[in-house]
Amino acid sequence: MSMSQAEILFENALRLMPWGTQTNAKRPIAEFSGAMPLFVERARGCRIYDLSGNEFIDYRSALGPIILGYCYEDVDQAVRAQQSKGVLFSMSSPIETELAAKMIELVPGLEQVRFLKTGGDACSAAVRIARAYTGKDKIISVGYHGWHDTFGAIHPHFRGVPACLSELIYDAPLNDLERIETILRQDADNISCVIAVTFSWNDAPNVEYVQGLRRLCDEYGILLIFDEVLTGFRLATGGAAEYFGVKPDLAVYAKALANGYPISAFGGARKIMAAMDKTMITVTHAGDALSIAAALATLEIIHREQVISHIHHRGEALMAGMTELLACYEIPAKIRGLPVGFSLVPNQALTELEARKLTRAERAIFENGIFSFRYWFLNYSHSQQDIALTLEKLESAFKSA
Repeated sequence: MSMSQAEILFENALRLMPWGTQTNAKRPIAEFSGAMPLFVERARGCRIYDLSGNEFIDYRSALGPIILGYCYEDVDQAVRAQQSKGVLFSMSSPIETELAAKMIELVPGLEQVRFLKTGGDACSAAVRIARAYTGKDKIISVGYHGWHDTFGAIHPHFRGVPACLSELIYDAPLNDLERIETILRQDADNISCVIAVTFSWNDAPNVEYVQGLRRLCDEYGILLIFDEVLTGFRLATGGAAEYFGVKPDLAVYAKALANGYPISAFGGARKIMAAMDKTMITVTHAGDALSIAAALATLEIIHREQVISHIHHRGEALMAGMTELLACYEIPAKIRGLPVGFSLVPNQALTELEARKLTRAERAIFENGIFSFRYWFLNYSHSQQDIALTLEKLESAFKSA
């Protein structure tokens, strides 16, 4: 059998680049070979197109950053307008201040903010600020915060991370306040912060847990950092701080901040951010005016047009319809999470037959023109008609499994 254009291109990509891609989560999945596209050539709204022109209704949203839709005109127009003025300058651009003011307006408890390029950068920066402010080196980590050495020490299979760094980090599972309290009781005098994701897309949000984090950090004099790389401007307009009604000391934002343009942010209370004067966090391209213009336009649209409410309603309909279809066709999985971002979670203790059926169903999802695997992220461009069409395609996929 002759190789397709995409397969030839991917073989060449593997020769030129480790993994053939820049992002681990964008590596092809062997079980879906021939159904899941190896490359996306273009995208618009909530649809992506592969090299052969095949169309998919996309629910990956570029792993979360696409909150409004691909090639969203108001955002791209703001970028084009800024491009005519310049991309990067020898001094700050005034729109940096505009974006900072907009974020502070929208996010409860945010008093100062700084910009970087990726979520991992911003998580590491927030931890450095916490260490500089408290004078303490150890941290408690809840969830994934990027590939940097700051967090790599809790992953023993990561090579290249100095083993001595493991002495500076405690790993705690999400929703396990008892584990965190045990750590704090034993070593609070050496711990600067808890950096935590507040919500897993595999489960329901736990308000008591997030409130408990705040209580424990206050009790032991530890800073609380929210990793809002995924939840910021998706879970609510003001992120997890608004959704849970809990203000962290520092927070990190990235994915949905600029509708796909590369930017991240970390910020918090003014007195804590003043620790910038005691350390060094500086990046030449952090002031990239195109991404800042995109972020400013994105936040204005999210605020003005009730974007999160729109996504929530569309997601509710999709979750309800998928739940019915999974039951109807006895697909061994369930829907967990929130309408703005949820997961297709396999049932526990699958038999071999059930596992094969689930794999067939997930492969058929791609074959029927829906792009998603396990995590489903909606965006503002998903219309009511798109949800209805998606459910039709999913029924066809599940029926064939």
